Amino acid sequence: MTEENQLSWRKEYLAMKPGLSKFQTRLLEEGPHQLAQAWFLQAMHNEYKKMKGIKEPPYRESGYQTTLKEWFQTYETK
Repeated sequence: MTEENQLSWRKEYLAMKPGLSKFQTRLLEEGPHQLAQAWFLQAMHNEYKKMKGIKEPPYRESGYQTTLKEWFQTYETK
């Protein structure tokens, strides 16, 4: 995510969500300085995406691993 995108969602979230605490407002404006603040900012970003209806494409849970069936298919072709 580019820095411009990071700032744009933060500004939009500030406008969309009235009644934010001083801590939340400062965190959105200045960014995180500690790990726990980054977690909190990520939670706000997730809430923003939920409010906007943005859905991420599903990721494969196993990462780069393949199923045994897929492995056998690649092994048979060699």
